[in-house]
Amino acid sequence: MGFRRRNVVASAAALLAAGAAAALVLTARGPSPHAPTAAELTALPACSRADVGRDSLQVSMRGLPRNIGPGDGWHELTASMTNVSGRRLPVAFVSAYPTRQTLGDGDPPLGPYSSLEVRTPGADGWRPAPALAPPIAVVRGLRPGARIAYRMRFRLNADAPRGLDYGDVMLDVHFADVGPGVSGRTRPCRQESVGDAPFEVHPSATGPAVTPSGG
Repeated sequence: MGFRRRNVVASAAALLAAGAAAALVLTARGPSPHAPTAAELTALPACSRADVGRDSLQVSMRGLPRNIGPGDGWHELTASMTNVSGRRLPVAFVSAYPTRQTLGDGDPPLGPYSSLEVRTPGADGWRPAPALAPPIAVVRGLRPGARIAYRMRFRLNADAPRGLDYGDVMLDVHFADVGPGVSGRTRPCRQESVGDAPFEVHPSATGPAVTPSGG
C-alpha cells in the first residue's frame, strides 16, 4: 500500500471557527485590500479560474521522515506558504493538524495518539497546534512573492494503537483573494491551499487495535 493524497480537508466553517481571534497575527507593511474576518471569509463566493486565473498561494511541506514509530520522539519539518498571485492577498487563516489515513471515515484527526507543535515567526518556543481549529496564525496583507515558513515537530505517542498504518501532517490555508472576474470588475472571493507531509507508521507491539468506524 503506497502513499496517497487523500481528501482530508475539513470544511472552511470548522477550520475558521471562533478561535481565529486568538491566533498569532502577522501584518505585512503597506496598503492592502480589506481583510475579511473569519465569518466574512466563509461567506465569500469561492474563487474560480475566471476570477483569479490560477492558484494564488503555494503551500509546501518538507523534512518529515517517511517512517515514524510510536514513542520514537519528535520529528521536525518545515511548512511554508508563498504568494504566487502577483497581488497582495488580504488575509490568510493558517491551520495545521495531523490525520490518519483510513478507508471510509474521512481520514479523521489522530487526536490523542499524537502531538503536533508549531513555532511561528516571531514567537518564542514551541506551542501545541490545535486540532482543526483555531488557526495557528492569521496573516494579513501578504505581499506578492512573500513566503512565510512555520517550523513544526510531530510525534506519535508510545501507546498509539495498532492499525495506524499511514497518516499526514497537514497545512491548510483558507484565504481571501481579489480577482477582476469575467466582467473586469474587482471581485473578492475565497480560496483554499493545502499541503501534506505523508508518513508510514511502524507497527506498534503494545497498543490495542484500532476499532473500525461504526464498530
